[in-house]
Amino acid sequence: MKQKIGVLLLILNNLAFIYLAIMLSILSFGIIVAPINHERGIELVKFTTYEILKNLLILTLIFFSITYLLLRKLIKFRKSILASIITTLIGLIIFIGFYISARNSFMNYADSNTKLSQYLDKTEIKEVNLITQNKTIKVINKEQFIAKIGSAKYKPGLWKYAKTIKINIIHINGKTENIDSNGELYGSYQHKYFSTNSNIIKEYLNE
Repeated sequence: MKQKIGVLLLILNNLAFIYLAIMLSILSFGIIVAPINHERGIELVKFTTYEILKNLLILTLIFFSITYLLLRKLIKFRKSILASIITTLIGLIIFIGFYISARNSFMNYADSNTKLSQYLDKTEIKEVNLITQNKTIKVINKEQFIAKIGSAKYKPGLWKYAKTIKINIIHINGKTENIDSNGELYGSYQHKYFSTNSNIIKEYLNE
């Protein structure tokens, strides 16, 4: 009778451990709802992961201790320590899968909030020129232009494309920056690529 009770409690203990470990991961990332960009997302992933692992260590020690006591005292299993270690590892492996999924979902959320405008200091821009193979065009309404290309969203990864346009940005302090583009894809700028759904530079090339 004790063994049957022990087995039942062991199953419930395992389920509780897996559930709490999974929820620890999902809820830790889920409570962060403020709009953030890619860099801030990386910082929060590092901090959140540290907090998750710290709490997971405590949870794992409690689970391991309960599992060992159930196997040793009620079920009377000879290799209680080994069985406890294996059971704990199985729970941790399941946790890792959910942790990776939650972390990736969080970074996808952060990336979706990352735009080119967050890396452009609009107050310091003096002049903007569009340079093509045939001509150089000075953008008349630079504020409107910067606002439009600033809407380009972060596109993770490395991208190869025909760079037909060079956006030449001249700052008040004399510093010059160039952003390669084809009208829809921008970069690499600040080691990142950004994209828009349509060609927003085309109209400025006809001015």
